[in-house]
Amino acid sequence: MNFLGGNLTNCGVQGPLDDYRVLDDISTTTSTLATYPHPKWLEPYFDPSTPRNVTALMGKSAYLSCRVRNLGNKTVSWIRHRDIHILTVGSYTYTSDQRFQATHHPDSDDWTLQIKWAQKRDAGMYECQISTQPVRSYFVRLNVVGM
Repeated sequence: MNFLGGNLTNCGVQGPLDDYRVLDDISTTTSTLATYPHPKWLEPYFDPSTPRNVTALMGKSAYLSCRVRNLGNKTVSWIRHRDIHILTVGSYTYTSDQRFQATHHPDSDDWTLQIKWAQKRDAGMYECQISTQPVRSYFVRLNVVGM
């Protein structure tokens, strides 16, 4: 099989060639440009070592972490399950409660939801969500204890 005039021998393609389309002849460029399936290992995923349970002292800051690998052009959101409230999308905050803030540093896989002056009512399940189709979720339970 020719690939743009050369032989297709070892071009670094892993997997069955049935998954790939290549040019049989340079004159057949009408609709058969090389296309490749999107490898699963390039899709965003959660680092499973991220804690799923966080305990904070009442009146102190709580930090809920979410580590996302291979985020690419997708977005990370934090959602509070008690009232299904979208708290943050990316670095933007969508709640009037100014105690909530998402932090993310460039070149980092960590997305952290900070809840300042944690209260008992803040306890419960929070969802870190990636904007894939379908969405991917990582759940973190917050416990708030008295001092």
